[in-house]
Amino acid sequence: MRIARLPDNDSFNSIETLGPNGTTRENINGSAVAIECFLDLNYRVNSAPTIRWTSYDSNLGKYQGELVNKDAYVREFKKIRPTECDYNFDKLNSLVDHLYREWVSEGV
Repeated sequence: MRIARLPDNDSFNSIETLGPNGTTRENINGSAVAIECFLDLNYRVNSAPTIRWTSYDSNLGKYQGELVNKDAYVREFKKIRPTECDYNFDKLNSLVDHLYREWVSEGV
């Protein structure tokens, strides 16, 4: 097992965030991106994706972020059937490709 940084994605360059500075738009690449962020965040959801800054990591000098309402995104993903073609898998495909490359580069 090893730690791998999740890949940057253009869709994460300007995401609504909630935290100590109020509501802002920020680039979350490298700081608050979790696997759930690679789901289709526009699929059957009525609100814009939002990251809530939570606990502060003093070693990194940064807040940790979490996708607000992430369970709803996961539930919608789990409901998808092969006949549904309007779900956007692009970010998930890029994530799988990235993780595969990380795995292969380690010679595992």
